[in-house]
Amino acid sequence: MGTTGLAAIGLILPVYMINCMIAHGFGIGGSVKYSKLLGNGKPKEAVDSFNRTMQGAMALSVITAIAGNIFMTPLLQLLGTVPADGELFEATRDYLRVFITATPLFYMSNLFNYYLRNDDNGKLAGVGSVVGNLTDIALNIILVLVFGLGTRGAALSTAIGQIIAIAIYSKGILGKGHIIKIKPVKPSLKYSFEIFKDGFSASSSYMFQLVFLLICNRMLIRTGSTTAVAVFDMVQNTSYLILYLYEGTNRAMQPLVSTYHGEHREGGKLSARRLAFSYGGAAGLCSAAFIFLFPQLICALFGVNDGEAVKMGITALRLFPQARYLRAFLS
Repeated sequence: MGTTGLAAIGLILPVYMINCMIAHGFGIGGSVKYSKLLGNGKPKEAVDSFNRTMQGAMALSVITAIAGNIFMTPLLQLLGTVPADGELFEATRDYLRVFITATPLFYMSNLFNYYLRNDDNGKLAGVGSVVGNLTDIALNIILVLVFGLGTRGAALSTAIGQIIAIAIYSKGILGKGHIIKIKPVKPSLKYSFEIFKDGFSASSSYMFQLVFLLICNRMLIRTGSTTAVAVFDMVQNTSYLILYLYEGTNRAMQPLVSTYHGEHREGGKLSARRLAFSYGGAAGLCSAAFIFLFPQLICALFGVNDGEAVKMGITALRLFPQARYLRAFLS
């Protein structure tokens, strides 16, 4: 779809950030609480905490999905596109409708991943994440390029990838031989709010990214240039590669630090943080260097081939991702 497809996906990134902020907030806050309860020798309370957190998160995800579909056109207008934009509006709406509807899948997948890591089942969490994402990539090729479903096909690929990941995670949730399990508990809105509040300190960065993306997208779209929005989306997604390298090391570190915290082992906490900082910094530096040296290759991978777009993309790739690396490194 050229720059129109890239621009459409770029316009829905603020909605993606909302989902990340809430899902990761519940995931981080809930899984840390789970580990602390286990570390204090309270497995029953830990399981109850898991189920209350899941109840609150899933209820919110369903409300979000319903509200998003009801107020689809005003939401699209807020993101920066109106029916008069024609192809861009249609492409953005097709992607957003599927993406919003699949919000419960996104929440469940992320929460299962966090809890599995804190339930000493990091290998299964890693397998589910990798297989789910590979499924997403493969289905993108099939649904978008072969069946020509456009942005709707891209969103369906992501939703199906989440379903596959959840199916794999379920072995560590529904199977035997582990502490965590699904059981009926009395819902508690207050408890769910407290869990999210605890995790929000780590997921709040998504809120600031949401504001940043919303402002930039609306400014760029007002210039009347779909190309500028498309290049901005390419640069953003490339910079996320660096950011997610740090997030990966943080996810690996988080269950260790949570357990050490519950056991009051300060030396272990310090050692885990030091290792995460070293490996995250090295991986991020290598990625930033590659992007700086080969920006034309990145443009080609995203299908940005127009002369003006390539020139704009090369300059932006050599500036913004490097700034993202520096910020992530200092953070």
